[in-house]
Amino acid sequence: MKKLKILLSYNIILIFLAIFTLLRIVFIFGRPLCENDKLGEKTISGTVKSIEVTEYNTKILVQDTLITVKTNDFKLGNKVVCKGEVSEAISQSNFYLFDYQKYLASRGIYYVMKGDCEVKGFSVNFFYQIKNKMIEIINKNKSRAYLKAFLLGDNKEINQSVKKSYQLNGISHLFAVSGMHVSFFFLLFGKIFKKERSKNIILFVFLLFYLFLTNFSPSVIRASIFFFFVKIFSRWGFSNLQSYAIFIMVMLWYRPYYLYHTGFLYSFTISFFLLYYSTFINSEKNYWKVLFKISFIAILASIPIQVETNFSINLFSILYNLIFVPIISQLLFPMSFLVFLLPFLDSFYCFLITLLENMSLFFMNIPTHIVLCHLNSLYYIFYYGIIFFMMHKIKEKEYKYIVILFFLLGFHFYLPRMNSSGMILMMDVGQGDSTLIVYPYQKLKILVDTGGMFSNRSISENTIIPSMHAHGVTTLDYLILSHGDFDHVGEARNLLEKVKVGKVFLNSGNDTEEERKIIAYLEEKKIPYEKISVGTISRKGIPIQFLNSVKIENENEDSLVCYLKIKNFSILLMGDSGHFVEKELLQEYNLPTVDILKVGHHGSKYSSSLEFISKISPSFCLISAGQNNRYGHPHKEALENLQFCDTYITSIDGAIKIKVGKSMRVTKVR
Repeated sequence: MKKLKILLSYNIILIFLAIFTLLRIVFIFGRPLCENDKLGEKTISGTVKSIEVTEYNTKILVQDTLITVKTNDFKLGNKVVCKGEVSEAISQSNFYLFDYQKYLASRGIYYVMKGDCEVKGFSVNFFYQIKNKMIEIINKNKSRAYLKAFLLGDNKEINQSVKKSYQLNGISHLFAVSGMHVSFFFLLFGKIFKKERSKNIILFVFLLFYLFLTNFSPSVIRASIFFFFVKIFSRWGFSNLQSYAIFIMVMLWYRPYYLYHTGFLYSFTISFFLLYYSTFINSEKNYWKVLFKISFIAILASIPIQVETNFSINLFSILYNLIFVPIISQLLFPMSFLVFLLPFLDSFYCFLITLLENMSLFFMNIPTHIVLCHLNSLYYIFYYGIIFFMMHKIKEKEYKYIVILFFLLGFHFYLPRMNSSGMILMMDVGQGDSTLIVYPYQKLKILVDTGGMFSNRSISENTIIPSMHAHGVTTLDYLILSHGDFDHVGEARNLLEKVKVGKVFLNSGNDTEEERKIIAYLEEKKIPYEKISVGTISRKGIPIQFLNSVKIENENEDSLVCYLKIKNFSILLMGDSGHFVEKELLQEYNLPTVDILKVGHHGSKYSSSLEFISKISPSFCLISAGQNNRYGHPHKEALENLQFCDTYITSIDGAIKIKVGKSMRVTKVR
């Protein structure tokens, strides 16, 4: 009876802590992320806490501001004075994709700046000197990308294609310093120090230093500090799970934005499951059986997070973890310390890394991953309910219930294909155009234009394909390229490399250099294509009309003009065509009223004439334009002509989605 009262009192404490933590999270999320008086032209002084170097720029962290600077002449611990324009980080602008602003907030960074910084001195903190020396030593090694990943928790230098393969194979967590890596130190110090007290003190000091090295990554905080949390709270009678719950609430109280950190979600969710099922795991003595159980539980626990962040899972993840976990945890991670201390081992270490990368790239090309669309929160709660039920049955050795998971994944996979509504999705691709059109039951899937910017960022890999996957679209029936300007077709070849396309349509006007490259690629890969300006194409009984008969040597006015219907609602996509084409359309066709208009030429003053808009009388007008673009799109003249239409602009609203069923429903990101 006494134990029951103690247990109840501990649970009451946990409930109160949970309520207070939840209230704090609601309070913090209800406030603006940035304070207006800290924005604008400012001078910031402080210590350089981290440095991010790419081939394009250098970013340094000072106070709570990430500053883009012109040179790479900085070291950790530098005292600097920076002058420049402080602004908010770019927030999410496409449905369900990466939110840079919230990611920075999860790291305690709330502002960004472009400016000039001057070094005024150096911090007295000797930890910075140690870390700078470590970075200097690491940079001399050919294997520096992996040494930084394992020793400093920085995996940014790992090749992007290889990193993508780790992600698709479900093993990317092995390259983020976490519990698996920290447990190595527990074992190491346990072998060296026999006295419990001495071991704990030295281990605590070392882990604090290691936290500093890894920039206080949430997963490392969880793995490092939780060990001592258990030590403290177990003396007061708390179980490991209760101590873990308290620890999570302390971290979220300190920084609620950790909820937007993918590493935090993975680390804490998987660790909770492993703790909850620790008795089941430890019932085995065989190493491979224990490893299989850990991998199986970790994969199950991470499925909803994997779906939410990557929109796919690998059905062979458990097998791949069985292969890669021993290689990394027992060979490559421990050996990274040896390579750091004994640089002559670097060549051999690079050889092992090359083998690892080639294995991962090989496995990536085996089609074992499936794309799963984004779901709302209630579905994920249902997912975890099924996972707990299934684990309960597996503990009782009723393995047949594993089939429930495959039914659930199968249902999830086919869910978009059971959707009776159509969709028009104008993605935010900056100063460019890309619109995804999906008919009910995915009967027809069309992408009109691919966007394309002169930058190091691939729009197709970072925006278009993830947006397609988030909505359960994996292939395209048609790719329609309205005209040859780079901001409309610049990503076409990148997209065609990664997405299966039934047929490509281009306008029949003069080809630009980019269009010639696309045609050469299509012919090389034997992808069907057709040049068209006027006419009707049909697939599965669904007609699409091309209306532009203008023959003029002007790339914008050569744009394909597409007219189509989803259910009883009509859509007109104008490409970059302007007043000249609009006038021709009015003369040549008895245009009906249009429900959805993709406004021509990004809403420039040379498009959307009052006569044309009055004739087609659109209900919804969509404009794709980049934030602060140099052209000033959309122009006020066009906006005035569109004043009786519900107008949405990607530079303001982010991506725009219209669901077409019995009626039309518009949602936007911002």
